[in-house]
Amino acid sequence: YHFQGLRLLKGNKVLLAPKYGLPPFVVDQIYRPYLADLSAALHRLEDAGWHVRPQSPPPGWLTCLKPLAGLFRRNLWRVRLHRTLPL
Repeated sequence: YHFQGLRLLKGNKVLLAPKYGLPPFVVDQIYRPYLADLSAALHRLEDAGWHVRPQSPPPGWLTCLKPLAGLFRRNLWRVRLHRTLPL
């Protein structure tokens, strides 16, 4: 399998699920072993003469803010700017 949110970056790094919140235990139990296997496969390709190109540029600061913007948008309905109550 290959997770659609995973992108290869320069410098033997990956971008993992920028649009999805993954619990730490899922990352540790599922994706770390998968990344170890993916790394071994990429090294075998490079040893065979293939050049593996990055799939995406490294995330910028705006990409890092998007999850926070989504969190704010999803919880905006909970915010009351003025708390007025009738007497």
